[in-house]
Amino acid sequence: MPPSFTLLLPADAKWAHVGRTVALTAGASLDWSVARSEDAALVIGEALAEISQTAGVTELEVEGSAQAGRLALRIEGRGEDVDPPSQSEWGASVAAMVITRLAESSSVELASGRFSISAVISA
Repeated sequence: MPPSFTLLLPADAKWAHVGRTVALTAGASLDWSVARSEDAALVIGEALAEISQTAGVTELEVEGSAQAGRLALRIEGRGEDVDPPSQSEWGASVAAMVITRLAESSSVELASGRFSISAVISA
């Protein structure tokens, strides 16, 4: 079974540093360069900041798994009254631009009650 982690955080951007720290640690355990580990931390930080600012989000969850030099991430905001951005609003966001640039692949799920971002990062 590949190493994995799950974080449950309050829906507040000030907790993004916890996700970034975990990403740096995961990158180190994968023997990535410091620069690539910082890229992973930036992806998690941007996703957490963007999702935590979404109306109705009350809980943040970060899941990650590492295997064969790759880190697969899913960052999700949940709540009863989550009002995710439209696809065009998401695409124009700084977070979307950063994540798309730094991740090997990424996707977003914008649905009533949840807003999740998935990304795969490799060395």
